[in-house]
Amino acid sequence: MDYIDLHTHTTFSDGTYTPEELMKYAVQKGLKAIAVTDHDTIDGYESSAFWAKHYNIEFIPGVEIDATYNDIEIHILGLFIDPKNKALVKLLNDLQQLRQNRAAKIIEILNTDGIDVALKDIYALSSHSLIGRPHFAKFLVNNGYYDSVSDAIKNYLGRGKRAYVARPLPEPGIVFDIIKCAGGIPILAHPVQYHLDYLREETMIKEFKAGGLVGIEAIYSENSSEDTRRYLEIAERYSLLVSGGSDFHGSVKPGLDLGCGRGSFGVEYGILEELRRYFD
Repeated sequence: MDYIDLHTHTTFSDGTYTPEELMKYAVQKGLKAIAVTDHDTIDGYESSAFWAKHYNIEFIPGVEIDATYNDIEIHILGLFIDPKNKALVKLLNDLQQLRQNRAAKIIEILNTDGIDVALKDIYALSSHSLIGRPHFAKFLVNNGYYDSVSDAIKNYLGRGKRAYVARPLPEPGIVFDIIKCAGGIPILAHPVQYHLDYLREETMIKEFKAGGLVGIEAIYSENSSEDTRRYLEIAERYSLLVSGGSDFHGSVKPGLDLGCGRGSFGVEYGILEELRRYFD
């Protein structure tokens, strides 16, 4: 049986593996295909495509875009996107500017709390220009404020916590349209992570379908077996394509491995074949 992973991150966003390291590791894990879906950026596309070809692994260009729905931050995957599409590039540039604005506000909070840090210190922890909460968390860990990145996010930088700063984000329908404009498939990422009750969750997905959603990440490393069954049923009920991925970030998410999640997870190659039929 051939396996794939359609949700991964590199050092071009908040992952800890470079594109070369990720592709090499994917081969070691025996994966047949991989999508790189960095947060709000496609800057790693060329490097990822190059190393995928070098290591002879099938590569799907992707991105993970943040949106907002009823004050909930929603993540939307775009698979098979054209990284040169002007509308997509503009949206991602706008989102990156919002990230920079948020970073400046987080710095203000940290300084107010007596933590001596400047924006340059956070950028120094990123391999590229895109910074997010994991980079702030890493700074806090490196300077003894928290024991781990996950601990810093959960207790200080996460939603509802002291150093959480929200960003104005686009509506999901706008993101769906731009991903389609870029030749891609818009997919709702990890619905289990929005922690909605079943009724609100299905209402949201129904609305998204009407607004242009094409697929759902029904197979996900943090799902229970019951979650996966439910999302597969929802996908069938609303004629949504099925996707699946680990959401691999490297050491940012300890214990969550490429291609197998926390040990019992796997996405069969047939999922990718079904997604490709969308373009037939």
